Amino acid sequence: MKNHKVLSILILFGVLASGFTQAEVTEKIIEQKRKDYHANLTALDEYRKKQAERYRVADATSKAVILAETRSI
Repeated sequence: MKNHKVLSILILFGVLASGFTQAEVTEKIIEQKRKDYHANLTALDEYRKKQAERYRVADATSKAVILAETRSI
């Protein structure tokens, strides 16, 4: 997540330096956040499915580890 914030700041400065108006900057930021949100949702859903499959085939000890990993995310 730290890299994401740095990237957002760099994008903002790049857009500001290019001469866009504040409204255009705001719209570009919103557009980027929407893309990031959907990418994060997709990644989280893929992770959830992978963890569910691991849990399904795991023994009792491994299930506890899988649950702990998943909770940390």
